[in-house]
Amino acid sequence: MSFFEYIMVIGAILLGIGFAQLMMGAAGIARDRSWDLVVTHLQFWWSFWDLEGLPPEAWNAGRFVYFVMGPAVLFFCSNVLCPHPAPEDKTWREHFDHARVPFFILVIVLVLWTSGLGMAIQGQPFLHPTRITHGLVLATALIGLAWPSRPAQLLSAFGFLIVVTGNWVLLRWTPGAMPAG
Repeated sequence: MSFFEYIMVIGAILLGIGFAQLMMGAAGIARDRSWDLVVTHLQFWWSFWDLEGLPPEAWNAGRFVYFVMGPAVLFFCSNVLCPHPAPEDKTWREHFDHARVPFFILVIVLVLWTSGLGMAIQGQPFLHPTRITHGLVLATALIGLAWPSRPAQLLSAFGFLIVVTGNWVLLRWTPGAMPAG
């Protein structure tokens, strides 16, 4: 087992558990058109290949803990948005209205973590092309957090899905496409 494979085990487990959480609530997700988190889980898994080229010396306990925080926060997002078992006393819309604030706060934490990951572990400069994506995702999360209206929530979800999918297609089509430079 390579060092990269060893490091990736915990991240893969957390991403897998979060993905499974979303799949268990797939009916509710389909009703609320919240497929953006499914895409996010898949993109995280794919983008972690960017870390494959790092030598073992680039890692330490602090960086490892920082790395694990991202999949953990994404799991919390999944669990807040789509708890298992599904809430029986609320509709999915009522559940989302109740969970909206903690969910978007977790998404904001996730965006900040993502920016920090590139800088702390990969050595990316602050002004890196991925910061455009991070800024757009942050904007969609702030819209979702600030405005509880249905149109704002749809704008936030649709914008998030477009940005994350666009990032995957345009910048991360192949594994390891976003090195530090």
